[in-house]
Amino acid sequence: MKFNLGVTAILAISSVVTIAPLVAEADGQMARALLVACIAAAAAVVVWRVLQRGQEPAIFAAATYLALGGVVAITQALAGDYIRAVIIAITLPILPGLAVGDRRTRQWINRVAGLKDNR
Repeated sequence: MKFNLGVTAILAISSVVTIAPLVAEADGQMARALLVACIAAAAAVVVWRVLQRGQEPAIFAAATYLALGGVVAITQALAGDYIRAVIIAITLPILPGLAVGDRRTRQWINRVAGLKDNR
């Protein structure tokens, strides 16, 4: 589905835009290697989500958001910004929970995505 690929592209770009400056500012080889590993983890999440692109759009968007958001939270922690990492980890499930938990929101996302069988 094009919608799912678009969601993946937007979230992947935003993740890389968040992670890349942290890699550039890293102090030391070990810190930089760990942060580069986070970019690799984000790439692995993108590949995994693209392989699952046939999933219901609302569920797909929520799962992709959670997975890439988790990578960003871990990256922030590895970069030493623990407060931002905790804030991301605490607030991360709110948007996907609303998108999937509320029937009307889920139906709206699926309708916008062009899903014919709208549960």
